[in-house]
Amino acid sequence: MVEKRYGIIADLHKHPAIVGLAVDALIKEGIDTLILNGDLGNDAVIQVAGGQAKVSGYDFIDAVLEIVAQKGLETFVSAGGVDKIHVQPGSHESVAAFHEVIKEKSKKYSNIISVFDVPKVEEDSHHLVFLPGSDWVSGGQYHVFPESSGLKSGVYLNDGSNYHKIEDDNLMSQIAADPRYRDSLMWVTNMEDVRDLVTQPDKTILVSHIPPKFDNVDNCVDFAHFCKINDGGIAPIFAADYFRAQGATVVEKKENRGNADLRKLIDDVGITKGVHNHFHESGHRANNLRSDSVKQGEFVDDLFYNSGSPDQGQCGIYSVRSDGKVAYKNISLS
Repeated sequence: MVEKRYGIIADLHKHPAIVGLAVDALIKEGIDTLILNGDLGNDAVIQVAGGQAKVSGYDFIDAVLEIVAQKGLETFVSAGGVDKIHVQPGSHESVAAFHEVIKEKSKKYSNIISVFDVPKVEEDSHHLVFLPGSDWVSGGQYHVFPESSGLKSGVYLNDGSNYHKIEDDNLMSQIAADPRYRDSLMWVTNMEDVRDLVTQPDKTILVSHIPPKFDNVDNCVDFAHFCKINDGGIAPIFAADYFRAQGATVVEKKENRGNADLRKLIDDVGITKGVHNHFHESGHRANNLRSDSVKQGEFVDDLFYNSGSPDQGQCGIYSVRSDGKVAYKNISLS
């Protein structure tokens, strides 16, 4: 049976050049299309010859997209023949960085496709539906909210007490370029938009940076290992010793931290397939709706997959057969 192979890359934080290693590995596996599923760059200190250098989120994302575009893929930024690249933001991208870079790159390279421009892709055997942004942001401005938030999808300016929707793209770009106001921008995606995009649930693959909530810490794509600080804030587990040294009360936690509203939505709509990232500690995991582990290479009707982070030597492939069944393959970078 004919297969469509999607290469999945997400969660890039250490160095833009790592994406090149991941793309090369995926091309060797014969992928057709590349999906960049969020967390594609942020302000960072990276290793360079002779030491370290600061890089802005804009320059980080710009470098990532330049590398993948020149690989000749079609990439959805969140790649056919291999010539398409679908791209979307996650938890860390600012509007000033992501929106401006993707606008420039999609004009320069026809293979770069923003999911804000193309939120759904229909193939004979399957449909891709994209949900950009995150329910938890750190320096990022792309938010995923449930219907109960009362906010419709769009760009807002937060003045501290009210949200003002911005309808004009040129005005939004001007605000994003102004250091006095750009930190007040917020790009909202209401997850209820998914309902309008899904026309055939059995064919739909939901592609979102954040996963829906599952129920097994040993198997699932939404497992998180973190710590709570002073019964309030949440921090990565690697920061636990730092906060203890500051005298804070630190409690280690291992939980399924997927989005409960998103889980209710996919159950209501009838979606049984998804590609999700966000939780680095869940890289190279796959499960079904019952939270059971799914074997690598096994074609099934029910599969949610986390391809992992190239920073940790991980990316992956989500394959769809002509009968609509799906499977995954973990790729480890050497």
